[in-house]
Amino acid sequence: EPMRATVWRADAEVRHFKGEGEYNGCPISVEASVSAAAARVTVTMDGGIFPALPEDTWYDFLLMDESGTEYRARDGSDGNVKQMSVSFDGTGKLPDSLTLRILLVTEGEWDKEAAIANAPSFILEFIMNEQPGK
Repeated sequence: EPMRATVWRADAEVRHFKGEGEYNGCPISVEASVSAAAARVTVTMDGGIFPALPEDTWYDFLLMDESGTEYRARDGSDGNVKQMSVSFDGTGKLPDSLTLRILLVTEGEWDKEAAIANAPSFILEFIMNEQPGK
């Protein structure tokens, strides 16, 4: 029997966002490129590196739009780097604003709500649209 699917066009509109803040007392800058199909977030620590984490612990990223819809992260990082870039699955629509939280996750049981409550929050401001062919 035929199967129906949605295929996202590669030339879809992309929105760019920026934000800044502090993580462990060090300034960081955040940039995001978002389409309806995917998002890419780059977090850069200015003047330092994200600390290396113990085995079975990693940095995870929680990205949400203005309505609280979560983007699903495809990867994380174990630190010891100046810059972390993470890809996300899209939500099917373009956001007007984004909030990013950097979480520390440990393998096994962990309390996501407590991790979110203790995570720094970064508000990303919309800076521009990129139209196909421009």
